[in-house]
Amino acid sequence: MSNFTEEQREEIKERDNHECQLNKMFGITELTGVSCSKKLEIHHKIYRQGEQFLEDGITVCERCHALFITSIIREIRYKEDVKKMNLNGKFGFGEIKL
Repeated sequence: MSNFTEEQREEIKERDNHECQLNKMFGITELTGVSCSKKLEIHHKIYRQGEQFLEDGITVCERCHALFITSIIREIRYKEDVKKMNLNGKFGFGEIKL
């Protein structure tokens, strides 16, 4: 797996206004009542061999990143909600068949 350079990471954070994009999209703070963590990470929407492109990454906080990964693992329990979320093509997922 290739990683973003430090310069690319900073450009992605700047592009995303140093805000957790998962929280912005899904309102995780509102749902849980707990604020995002201050540590920001870059989530790969698409993994590429070799060169990485800025559009391949989004800014996420450490907490929401972990919650998001965990929630995808649980998606089978909430098939109808996941269908409504329409994750196909987002965050690097191909077609999700439910």
